Amino acid sequence: MKKITVLSENERQFADKHHDTVLHFLSHFHLKMADYYDVVIFGYLSAVQSYLSNPELQKYRFSTIAWSRMMDALAEEQIYQRRPKRCAATLSFEEDSNLNELNRLLPDREKAIEDQMFDREILYELLSYSTPKEREVLYLKADGYSYHEISEYCSISVAGVQNRISRFRNRLMSPRIRKAAI
Repeated sequence: MKKITVLSENERQFADKHHDTVLHFLSHFHLKMADYYDVVIFGYLSAVQSYLSNPELQKYRFSTIAWSRMMDALAEEQIYQRRPKRCAATLSFEEDSNLNELNRLLPDREKAIEDQMFDREILYELLSYSTPKEREVLYLKADGYSYHEISEYCSISVAGVQNRISRFRNRLMSPRIRKAAI
């Protein structure tokens, strides 16, 4: 939308004279004045300034130009309001939130999330002790490659791939066994 400048006295009188166009527009589209007046009035004022400053537009009725600009202003506002950042889901942190209801229905859910976080911490710790070649083998296996494909890609034998993965699996399982014993 074109930037609106301060209205001259002539523009102000013209805007006052045709102000019922704004009210008719809001009424026609069943828009609440409290919600949309501030939106469409800028389109209306832009139409007033353009209509009086551009002789080409004076070939048309003012209401045609005004309705067009008010429709543009309304469309811009709706585009602005429907952007994903303005339509984001919000969560309530109240005691009776849906999340707490879900935890009551599935009592082991929090335990499962806690176990996943613990497993992730162990995995990151074990990966930090791994050699670059072991990490490469593990990442390829996690991506779904077969032992044979990994051996070709890493230029090692299939037995070497199996050994690296089994050693890592043993390292990964040993903290779980310790945790289960505690």
